[in-house]
Amino acid sequence: MKIAVASYHRGFDLLSLGVGVFIGCFIVSLTFLTMHRPYMLSFPSMASQVSKPADACSLISQRIEPNGKPRISDELSSNGVASEDDGFETPMCDTSSHRCDLCDIYGDVRIVSGGDSPPSVLRVSASSQSAGRRSWQVKPYARKWDRSVMRGIKPVDVRSAAVGGDAPPCAVSHSVPAVVFSTGGYVGNYFHDFADVLVPLFQSAREFDGEVLLVVSRLNLWWMAGKYGHYFRRISKYDPIDLDNDGRVHCFNRAIVGLRADEDLTIDPGKSRAGYTMADFRRFMSSTYGLNRRHAAKITEQAEKKPPRLLLITRSKSRMFMNAGDVTQLAEQLGFEVVTSEGEHDVAKFSRVVNSCDAMVGVHGAGLTNMVFLPANAVVIQVVPFGGHEWIATTYFGNPARGMGLKYLEYAIDADESTLTELYSRDDPVFRDPPAIHKLGWAKMGEIYLNKQNVRVDLGRFRPVLEKALELLRD
Repeated sequence: MKIAVASYHRGFDLLSLGVGVFIGCFIVSLTFLTMHRPYMLSFPSMASQVSKPADACSLISQRIEPNGKPRISDELSSNGVASEDDGFETPMCDTSSHRCDLCDIYGDVRIVSGGDSPPSVLRVSASSQSAGRRSWQVKPYARKWDRSVMRGIKPVDVRSAAVGGDAPPCAVSHSVPAVVFSTGGYVGNYFHDFADVLVPLFQSAREFDGEVLLVVSRLNLWWMAGKYGHYFRRISKYDPIDLDNDGRVHCFNRAIVGLRADEDLTIDPGKSRAGYTMADFRRFMSSTYGLNRRHAAKITEQAEKKPPRLLLITRSKSRMFMNAGDVTQLAEQLGFEVVTSEGEHDVAKFSRVVNSCDAMVGVHGAGLTNMVFLPANAVVIQVVPFGGHEWIATTYFGNPARGMGLKYLEYAIDADESTLTELYSRDDPVFRDPPAIHKLGWAKMGEIYLNKQNVRVDLGRFRPVLEKALELLRD
């Protein structure tokens, strides 16, 4: 019997109650689920999902018919195993990308949750022949090049298996595909939430329109059900499976292990399976969070007493605006209505604040990630700290902003605008030779230029940037 996992959306609604009530309910729910998990699944099956073969960060693992569509068996045979003539081949994984390893597997796919041993994903064949069988260890987190963080990501064994051999029987069969990923790593950092999970998961799972089951290592229920509950309710209609602790064998007709990913906050439409772009992601976030403004209002279209709104993203620990009040006053003199905020833990609430604005300005940092909630054609102004960060700033926020259909301006501060002048002499390599500081490694560079530095914007130099933003809003 095929079944689909019960929706967890009603459980998400508990988060709208008081914090104390939520915590109590959460503890009770975990206890109940732990004791009664095998008896919680009793929902009808959904239609199987079939889509085109993967491109970037993936390698096709199914036979292609003359019509260009993958040859997929809609149903497993009576014993729950793909038949010998089902046209499937050994599962293949693409490990060539610097960003991610990814497997896209069709057929009789069995996911065995971990415990003392690593979790595994098996592509089961009716043949008992072992020739040509291969295996991979995939860490399903989209930051493969970052060795330090990847050391903490639990690997998933992906391999082929034979019926009657080492393939365990199915405990639960699902009619929707699975996407396997981790919410470990840098999850909890706002920028990495989007760059490492939310954008790659959109690329990997959006095409299923909710008819997909998320199988998650290092499952963080608060993060998925709480902070980004709106997003995950839209991506999947079903409760996630705890890959590390579920204890059952889940069977699928298709499973994607790992997340498709391009560069940070970037989707290359030429590589995207469904042709998605970052503009599609921004629109997806806008509709997911119920944001009303689709386009930034042109100044000429606004009522005389309704100036364009500018969101000034402030910071409280490093890279702070030391003269935020002066910047605000200047922007108001030029014709902006200024909203100042460091952001909020309530993503849904703050998304509405961001969406109400026509422009946003902030020093390089995670707060700029909120541009995903801006309306189309809004203006993003990134203030770049001193120290040779222009490439980093453009790569992490400039190019993504343009890809989202936003207008982008950049303001690089001079040494005189940096509070590093209070810590180092002007003869120090910090000022004389920033490239030499970069060569010391990210940790040392970040300690100096990112963690120790605040900015005091030169209003005379910054004024033309704000004026340019107004000009862009008139176009």
